[in-house]
Amino acid sequence: MGHEAQRVRQVRFGDREGVSEPDLAALAAAAASADDPRAALRRIAALRQALDALERAQVARALADGASFAAVGRELGISRQAVHRRFADLVPAEHDAPPSEPVAPAGGPLPGDGLSLTPEARVVLRLASAEARAAGDPALGGEHVLLALLRPGAALPVLEAAGLTLAKARTQVQAAATGSRVFSREDERPDPHQLLAAAAHEARARGTSRVTPELLLRTALADGDSAAVRTLRALGADPDAVIARLAGVPDRSPAPA
Repeated sequence: MGHEAQRVRQVRFGDREGVSEPDLAALAAAAASADDPRAALRRIAALRQALDALERAQVARALADGASFAAVGRELGISRQAVHRRFADLVPAEHDAPPSEPVAPAGGPLPGDGLSLTPEARVVLRLASAEARAAGDPALGGEHVLLALLRPGAALPVLEAAGLTLAKARTQVQAAATGSRVFSREDERPDPHQLLAAAAHEARARGTSRVTPELLLRTALADGDSAAVRTLRALGADPDAVIARLAGVPDRSPAPA
């Protein structure tokens, strides 16, 4: 592509936003004024790449500022699902639940006396809340926990061993999402209470006072017809095999001294 390729490199890295207006204008003008239609097409391709780079940079800024996928989609004129598919990798890990607004109450207590979330479990719940919010679901569910446990930094080996990938699981969960909160206010968050109550019940049944990422997965798979179980089956994974592998995996968080 020669000159056009060089200009795209300049456009992508020319300033802090990733693209400068003069470069975009120059690419558009060059495409419009080209005598050779093939040269015009090459310049249009270069312009498209530059616009894509600009779009990604601005979406990343919007997500970092706390915008939801639904809000970004409204500005771009595309669906929430389309934004999620294209830009899910741009979501900051802390995007949906900053430390000042944790998913669980401050200090990590759960419904039920003497139960608490480990720090690792709190990270999983923040990621799960981001997944639920992006899907437009009103409540935090096991399927969102499943997605959180496939994300880099929180992934459980038992899920990776089952052949699951975050991209495929997201596509499946997205297809089944209710989307009822697509137009919710930006400060509204998925309701975690039902999931937390189920996790507390699972913890008590297992005789533990700590809720870990592994226990959150057990909670998500406890109901044989849960959304998390249906997601596993739709992806060709055996929920019973995952549970069996999980039974032999110790909790990652050490018990308090």
